[in-house]
Amino acid sequence: MIVLKYRVNRAVGVEFSNEISSTEERKAATPKAVKAAYDLANGKYTAQDATTTQKGIVQLSSDTNSTSETLAATPKAVKAAYDLAAGKAPSNHIHPWNQITGVPTASLTAKGITQLSSATNSTSEVLAATPKAV
Repeated sequence: MIVLKYRVNRAVGVEFSNEISSTEERKAATPKAVKAAYDLANGKYTAQDATTTQKGIVQLSSDTNSTSETLAATPKAVKAAYDLAAGKAPSNHIHPWNQITGVPTASLTAKGITQLSSATNSTSEVLAATPKAV
């Protein structure tokens, strides 16, 4: 016995597929494939809470004094923190060099401050070369 509906479909070039991840444009999804895709999209995924090491769902907070690592700051909280920081010192605020203390000297093994040098024959390991020296 020949099933007529399959014969007609093949005559016009339509093939059925149960796959739900196919990118084939010449195949039509069967009801089974449609149901499988629907079931997958309909609540099969449970969102995870976000952490500092995992993407996920977070709760917003406008608090500016929180130490939480599970809440996300709102623009209101960020603006409040920005306004507070911006009001502390103007951008043209400077200190004379003799007021800056406690900064270590840079070396090959430690971060710190260093002096620039334009010398091309220096063997110093505590001076930093300028573009002129390089």
